[in-house]
Amino acid sequence: MERSIDVSGELVAACRTTSEWRNRRSFTRAMALRGIEGDIMRYKKAVRLGGFVVCLGTSAALVGAATGATGAFFSDTKSGKITGRSGSIKVSTEGSTNSDGSAAAGPGFLDLSFDGLLPGEPQSVIIHYANTGNSPEDVWLTFPNVPALHALNNLGRYGELTLTNSLGGEPDFHSTNLNDGRTGNPGNLIDAGTDSCGTLSAIPPACWPLPNKIKVRSALPKGGSGTVTFTFKYQEAPGPSPFLHTPVENNVANVLGGFDWNSYPANQFGGEAFGPDAAGSADKGLPMNVVAMQAGRVPNP
Repeated sequence: MERSIDVSGELVAACRTTSEWRNRRSFTRAMALRGIEGDIMRYKKAVRLGGFVVCLGTSAALVGAATGATGAFFSDTKSGKITGRSGSIKVSTEGSTNSDGSAAAGPGFLDLSFDGLLPGEPQSVIIHYANTGNSPEDVWLTFPNVPALHALNNLGRYGELTLTNSLGGEPDFHSTNLNDGRTGNPGNLIDAGTDSCGTLSAIPPACWPLPNKIKVRSALPKGGSGTVTFTFKYQEAPGPSPFLHTPVENNVANVLGGFDWNSYPANQFGGEAFGPDAAGSADKGLPMNVVAMQAGRVPNP
């Protein structure tokens, strides 16, 4: 007689409580008493395999449900792009004027001149500047010609110079003793290292030379403008001047009809100049630049 065993109920109950497993063990013993040991072994394997599959499936379902519950998120997106342009530092000097009020010449409107300088009578030229860029800028005056600047700073107390900004307040520069102290010949053992000034100071009568650069405006805004008044005077003094380019009681220059302001190098016109201060060919005037710099930066003259 063919025997069959229905284990579907047992597969479903594979993960049930301990009391149910005791019932299955009782059933197994009953079947063993009937002499169906082979069927029992097949039944046990089927029950174990079925229970494992059911439990594994249940665990997978629980893991999947947990992942789905905690992995959800919200989002929102906005799109755009980054663009830009560089700033620009530009300066205009149009509007600068000579001592007689006429417009300055030259491509940069900075060819300025005094007219008929006399001892004790100051004259002024006006330097106009305007920020034509689109960024704030510092405005500087620089004097890059070493022999020309030294010639001015070789006048000592025979010259007086004042630079005044249109912002008002204290002058940007004032000196009644234009002397840089460089009067010794470094090639002469006696004069080597000679400095006729010692400590420089803006307090008279100490030496106070015009520096090779001076800031006249800080953080000038876009579209902003201003002026610097450059005022020079030959000082009156008794007796002849030691320098040909100083017209104080200089009868030779007077008879000849005057002479050019600030001729250089100084050693070619009765002054003292050595090394770089005496370099180059003879010329006249004071070369200068109006320099616009990014705020906080310093120019190299």
